[in-house]
Amino acid sequence: MSNISSVALSTERSANIFLVQNNFSQQTAGHCLLQLQVSDDSLTVSILDKSTAKLIGFAAFVFDKLKSSVLLQIKSIFKTNDLFKLDFAQVVFVIRNRHFTFIPSPFFEIGNADSYLKASSYYNQNLKTSHKIIESVKAINVFQYDPEIIDYLHHYYSKGTVTHHHNVLIEGFSLLTRFNISNQVFVNLTDTFFDVVVFIKSKFVFANSFYFKTSEDVVYYLLFSLEQLGLNAKSSKVSLLGNKVDEQLNDKIAEYFNAVERLPLTSFVGRDEALQALKSNEYFTTENAFLCV
Repeated sequence: MSNISSVALSTERSANIFLVQNNFSQQTAGHCLLQLQVSDDSLTVSILDKSTAKLIGFAAFVFDKLKSSVLLQIKSIFKTNDLFKLDFAQVVFVIRNRHFTFIPSPFFEIGNADSYLKASSYYNQNLKTSHKIIESVKAINVFQYDPEIIDYLHHYYSKGTVTHHHNVLIEGFSLLTRFNISNQVFVNLTDTFFDVVVFIKSKFVFANSFYFKTSEDVVYYLLFSLEQLGLNAKSSKVSLLGNKVDEQLNDKIAEYFNAVERLPLTSFVGRDEALQALKSNEYFTTENAFLCV
């Protein structure tokens, strides 16, 4: 089988990205973790070399919503890219959507999983319900996914495990805030919705996702969330990440918060030189899914 070539990073969000070492082969894949994230907008992929604890590959395939279903576009991507013909040592599927809710571990009953989601208004009868513990905060994330998509991915990777993007966010942010003595608010912005995760003195207290169209929408839901928690915006630090962060949004949030930053490059493992072209933390959940394996 021929080696997979490396393609230059495009700065256009609508374009696909493919950054893989020229000498990437089955031998290399045999000691790598393949991290696949599926959302309504895209399929993103990262490759972690477990022998060196370094990210050595990344790809992002942006869906054309007017073209066909997400499943059909995933099938096309898999059939036309040699990367997915390789056998990896380990595979994790990350589901990115708003169909989730959290239950404290001591109160979780597996027979009530659907009921938890129905109570939170995020239940969809056409999706499959699953759950996974968030080890760092001892809570269960009850979430849903499209069973046809996961069944298709399991056709390629039968031992692939399934997690949710909020599991990755909370596990990662728990590590970043473990010594904090102040309020920390993380805002992860992607194409159609954004995530808010809040820690108070290193203790996880809140996570939710909201649809948005403008920077004003983001500020509204952010302030609303903090009001529900009884927190003062001026005394909370906001860290921004994701592929929709820009100067306009940064400036808008800074009108209400004293401390606003773009989260510094955060990967809990090393990065291959080829991946340095990626912007800091645009793909946090794809690059750090190993935290949930």
